[in-house]
Amino acid sequence: GQVERATFAEVLRYLARERRFYGPLMFGMVLMAAYQYGVTAWAIAFFMRIHGWSPGEIGLLHGLSFIVVGTGASYVGGRWCNRLVAAGRRDATFVIPLVAGLVALPLTLVFALAGDARVSAVLLVVLTFFGVISFGPGMSTYQLYAPNPMRAQLTALHSLFSTLVGGGLGPWLTAWFTVRVFGDPKALPQSMALASTLVLVPALLSLMVCRHMLLRKAPAAA
Repeated sequence: GQVERATFAEVLRYLARERRFYGPLMFGMVLMAAYQYGVTAWAIAFFMRIHGWSPGEIGLLHGLSFIVVGTGASYVGGRWCNRLVAAGRRDATFVIPLVAGLVALPLTLVFALAGDARVSAVLLVVLTFFGVISFGPGMSTYQLYAPNPMRAQLTALHSLFSTLVGGGLGPWLTAWFTVRVFGDPKALPQSMALASTLVLVPALLSLMVCRHMLLRKAPAAA
C-alpha cells in the first residue's frame, strides 16, 4: 500500500501543537545528555589532575567502562523498558530515565568529592551504566506516542538536540565553573559536582512533568 509521509513542516507544526508534552521531554533528555557528556569529557582530566593517574591508566578504565558497561546498559535499558511496556506501564519510557537520574545525582557528588581515587574509579563505572541506560528508553517515547509518519524525524531531531546542545553544554558548564567561578584548575571536583547538579535537577523535574502529561495522553496508533 501507499506509504504515509509527513513533511518537516508538518512535524514542526505537530511539535508546536504538542509542545506541552514534547517540550519537557526534549528539554529533560537534552539535560540528561549534557550530564553524561560533562562527566565523560572531564573524567580523564579529573583523574589526572586530582589523583595523579597517567593517561594510560584512566584511558584504560574509561574506555573499557564504555565498551563493556555502556553496551550492557543499552541492552539492559531496552529489556527493562520492554518488560515495563508488556506489564502495562504507559510511563515505561520515563521510569528508567527518572530512576537513572535519581541514582546518578548523589553518586556523582560522591564520585567528584570523595577524595579517594579507588572510590571515584568504581563510581565512574557505575555512573557510566546509569548515564547510558536512559537514552534508548527516552527516545522510544516517540515510537509509542507520536504519529507513525513523524516518528523517525522526531527521533532525529531529538538526537540532534541531544548531541549539539547536550554535547556543548555539559563540558562547557564544568569548564566555566572551574575557570570563572573557582578560578582554580584544582577545583575541578567542585565544578563537576555543581555542573552535574545544575543539569540533573531540572532534567528530572522536566521528565516528571512530561510523565504526568504522558499518562494523560492516548497512545498513537501503530
